Amino acid sequence: MVVIGESQGHETFAIRPPGTDLDRESPSGPPGITVQWTATYTSPAPDDESIASLRFPRVQGGNGETYTRTVWDQQLVAAFPWREGTLLITGTGGWDLTIDVFEHLIHSLRLGP
Repeated sequence: MVVIGESQGHETFAIRPPGTDLDRESPSGPPGITVQWTATYTSPAPDDESIASLRFPRVQGGNGETYTRTVWDQQLVAAFPWREGTLLITGTGGWDLTIDVFEHLIHSLRLGP
């Protein structure tokens, strides 16, 4: 299921597994993948013990960072500077395809002007 929303005056979209309860009580929200633009983004601190697998991938149009945050439940994060802000892609656990879809999005990403 695709869910369209809004954040900071920009359209967001989320890919959720069929039957997802959008009101699920979870610190990182319902399972699936969300893509949004944000005006503010702060990279995790180097000593943040909740961060694993920090990488700095290069995609067409720029460099970014990806990592896994494991504070409440597993959350995949990718951040790429774009248009005077950051393109933020997050994946939350609970769906077997989340990691595969998240990785595919990163490898397919093309940042334009």
